[in-house]
Amino acid sequence: MKFDHPDCDRCDGTGHIPKFSHIRNGRCYECNGTGVDKWTFENETVAVWKARGDWFIQSKKSNHWVKLDPDNKISWSEGFPEDKKIAGAEWAKAILAKI
Repeated sequence: MKFDHPDCDRCDGTGHIPKFSHIRNGRCYECNGTGVDKWTFENETVAVWKARGDWFIQSKKSNHWVKLDPDNKISWSEGFPEDKKIAGAEWAKAILAKI
């Protein structure tokens, strides 16, 4: 399956909903402001998007993300739990393998 940055249906890919600017500054609650449609992976809702050649994977259960650059170097969002980094990296690779 080819991944082609599907836009969020709720905000049309903008990440914001102007009429809800008084709630979370209008950040779309469906895509958490990413503008990307959500995916389901092993019964977990995730957001997957690509920016400047890097892949980002975020669980909807968490505000943290995992980033894989074109050389498969992995980095994590600030505050990502240290004890979950290895599992998070494997999780992210498994998701990208399905795309």
